[in-house]
Amino acid sequence: MLTYGKCREEDKLGLSNCGEVYAIYILKEYQQKGIGTKLINFAIEDLANENYEKFIVWGLKENPSVEFYKKIGGEIRFKKDIEIGGQILEEIGFMFDIDKLLKNEGVSM
Repeated sequence: MLTYGKCREEDKLGLSNCGEVYAIYILKEYQQKGIGTKLINFAIEDLANENYEKFIVWGLKENPSVEFYKKIGGEIRFKKDIEIGGQILEEIGFMFDIDKLLKNEGVSM
C-alpha cells in the first residue's frame, strides 16, 4: 500500500511545492522483492505530473524501513519527536529531489 500527496507540514517546515509519501506498507513476505522501489517510482512520476519539485518521507528512527529510504537516495533533512502509546519517539524526515530522481530514471536498489 502506498499513499502520498501534498506535504502536510509544508509551511511548518519552511518548504514549498513539496509532496509527501504518507505511508508505504509491504507485507514482510513481499519485502526485498523490489515492490517498494516500484511503488516509490510510481509516486515520483505522479508527484512530478502534479508539478511537485521534491517530496518528503517520514520514518521512525528505530524502524528498519529507514534504511530503505537511505538506500534509495533520501537525505535526512528533518527530525522531530512524536508521541505514540505514551512513548516519545524520534521521527526522521527524508527529502528527495524529484527532478534529480527523474534524470536517473527513478530510484533503484
